[in-house]
Amino acid sequence: MTAASPPAASSRVVLPSMRVLLVDDDASVRARLQDFLASIEGGGVSCRDVAGAEDAFSLLETTAFDVVVMRADLPGMSGLQATRRIMASRPVPIVVTIAPDSSSLDLAFESLRSGALALVPRIGGESVGGSGLEGSSGVEEAVAWELLGAALALACKASRGSGDVSRSDVRGAADGSKLNAVRRTDSAPAKVMALLAGGGALGSALRMLESAGDARPPTLFLTSVAAPFLDDFVVWLNGVAPGGAVRGRAGPIATGPVQVVVASDGFRVSDSGALVPMPVLSGALGTSAPSLHGASFDMLLSSMAEALRSDAMAVLLGQVEDDGALGLFAIRHAGGQAYEESPARNRFTSGIAVRMAAAEGVGSAEALGELASAAARVLVCEIGDDHEA
Repeated sequence: MTAASPPAASSRVVLPSMRVLLVDDDASVRARLQDFLASIEGGGVSCRDVAGAEDAFSLLETTAFDVVVMRADLPGMSGLQATRRIMASRPVPIVVTIAPDSSSLDLAFESLRSGALALVPRIGGESVGGSGLEGSSGVEEAVAWELLGAALALACKASRGSGDVSRSDVRGAADGSKLNAVRRTDSAPAKVMALLAGGGALGSALRMLESAGDARPPTLFLTSVAAPFLDDFVVWLNGVAPGGAVRGRAGPIATGPVQVVVASDGFRVSDSGALVPMPVLSGALGTSAPSLHGASFDMLLSSMAEALRSDAMAVLLGQVEDDGALGLFAIRHAGGQAYEESPARNRFTSGIAVRMAAAEGVGSAEALGELASAAARVLVCEIGDDHEA
């Protein structure tokens, strides 16, 4: 049975003119992707397609692209190997695709660790019957198309340097409360740390956790990994992150494994340092429109600022858009610690939090890990002093 044609692009998916390189060994998959891109509003998407990594390298040598969409589990040289080579020699935003029930999901997650910007479900070709979504695992094909559109929009911003800070800058400066970026000279405690690992920054997040070691505050790991992959991502992260990882649930934010949270979970942080469900207003979490981010992480970070004030700590790594920057501003304004890796290893990051004085720039993930470790040690000392008193 021939796979269904791609649906007419949703009115929610609008892309500017952009140049896309499709890398997939199945010609029918590449054809379906081309048809989908041709149907997107804006009409300025141009595509080239190749069947393997070596052909992609040859084309990248002579042609500029805004984004590469590449199968993670390519036969021969895998998408992971190709991602590493591209990011080392000729960096370009990469969106990796794979079936959600693939036995090779580690390749996709390692691609994210190596600098790929986003991960979306792979659309099947002629050999896939029914909906045409390979390894659907209950994923609606329309959702996969929308996730692809969101990833392409993110990648296009990344490739062109998303230097637009107008939305956050205006909000932050509205009451004249923009903070001066003054380096803290004291070691401050932190009861909870939120680590926001944006697109392309998973490697930096893991280096930061490695540097912090066991001595770090209870940690929320905020990620935009799409829902079809989230459970498997947590399992993978548990195996590679120092101290392990678990899915974030309502309850105390404890020391030990990082707690993985996505924005659509709808959590806030309580005064006692626990995750609690946020009252949901109709449409508040953006559940009607699939995306890589769902609702903004700003709400969760702002709740940390209100509840914990100077005992809150947040770190932004590799963010392309401005999601999270307002939350960091709230934490810093409340007297907490807010940092951004700057300059980031992810060359596509906007650096927005530092530019709007919402966070202090710290030059490496390893240095950020040392700050997290120091915050945990100071908190332990303060608790000890209180007990002695």
